Amino acid sequence: MWHGVALADFDGDGRPDIAASNAGRNTAYELYPKPVRLFYGDADGDDVMELAEGFADTGTKQWKPIRKLDVFAKTFPQVRGMFTRNKAFAASSLPKIIGPAFRDMKSVEIRTLSSTVFLNKTGRFEMRALPDAAQFSPAFGLCAEDLDGDGLADLFLAQNDFSVPGRYSRYDSGRGLLLRGDGTGTFAAVPASESGIVLHGEQRGVVAADFNADGQPDLAVSQRGVATWLFLSRKIN
Repeated sequence: MWHGVALADFDGDGRPDIAASNAGRNTAYELYPKPVRLFYGDADGDDVMELAEGFADTGTKQWKPIRKLDVFAKTFPQVRGMFTRNKAFAASSLPKIIGPAFRDMKSVEIRTLSSTVFLNKTGRFEMRALPDAAQFSPAFGLCAEDLDGDGLADLFLAQNDFSVPGRYSRYDSGRGLLLRGDGTGTFAAVPASESGIVLHGEQRGVVAADFNADGQPDLAVSQRGVATWLFLSRKIN
């Protein structure tokens, strides 16, 4: 469930690394019994790959659908002729719902939804989760920039998601997160009392640029349905 990406040399080896924002560890996926798997393949012969998320029911040992019937039917419209109620759909298994094509679908296990950096190690990438503070809320837009003037790349994450199913609480524990890089690929959260950034809305995009021509990068952060905020930089350290 990757949402955003930024490139920078986070570990000082001269190669570009990747930072990617994700749903975090405090979301509905983390509440499902493990394992959770993403099944993928051309399930209806139209040369287009279909995706189906499932979890292993601890009682029946069957793969059950995670998405509700109305959402699942957007990818697999044929299920509308099989099920009219979500209760019956949820009680069924993915092999029965999808049919014989399910046997040919491949899958990957969803172990975590951490926002992460991928450090470029000459031909392969080393995955390193961002600190816990970056996992409390879904992260969307992010940017990589030297925000404290120490010559090392930092990160800013735009956070929160309120459009969740009624049975879940909205994900609003993020206030916009500044992460200070140490030049080795490790990051530390900067408290709001130090960064001066406090946003309570659904943040979606962020841009770093010198908006007031003082030689320091500033941050513009957009939010759904409310004002876009501009934070003018004052040196952190």
